[in-house]
Amino acid sequence: MCRPFIGSELFLHNEDSGNGVEISVSQGSHISLNICLQLKNVPPNLVVKSTKCYCILHCSTSFLVPCGQTLGHSQSRSEAWKDDEIVELNQKLVCHVLDGVAGKRRISMHSRGHGNSMAVETLMDFRPNEKGQGFSHCSLDVSNFPVGSYRIKWHSCLVDSQDSYWSLLPLNPGPVFFVTKPRVG
Repeated sequence: MCRPFIGSELFLHNEDSGNGVEISVSQGSHISLNICLQLKNVPPNLVVKSTKCYCILHCSTSFLVPCGQTLGHSQSRSEAWKDDEIVELNQKLVCHVLDGVAGKRRISMHSRGHGNSMAVETLMDFRPNEKGQGFSHCSLDVSNFPVGSYRIKWHSCLVDSQDSYWSLLPLNPGPVFFVTKPRVG
């Protein structure tokens, strides 16, 4: 049986971005994000229904975005899927779902070093509504990230009513956030 092509889009906001400002955080702070995961291309006649979606966010100081490429236009949909990081992120999602750990609202948050870079990641779960939207929030500990712009890489999956795992093709590039110098006085 050939499964239909189903993907997802990720939308992130923080308190600043709700006012039309891009996502930013002061250096030395955690970034708090409101998240919407939108399922796309779900056929209305699909026999099985999605019961839960999972998403992993991953960011590293090595994901520094060059000036002028911060609006997400530098990475197309197909480029987002070609990235080897997506395969690794999918493997992590599979492990968490299969281990049964993914039943928690926010599964985990890790900070770790990769050579000279720092990386953070978090896993979340969503209960999609009738429009295929799931909402959550999380905090990423980017307090050790230097001033700059960073892309968040992400991947998502769903588990259907028959407990089958569906890896969802990311249909938009990961969002970019800015680490800014702390305000003085």
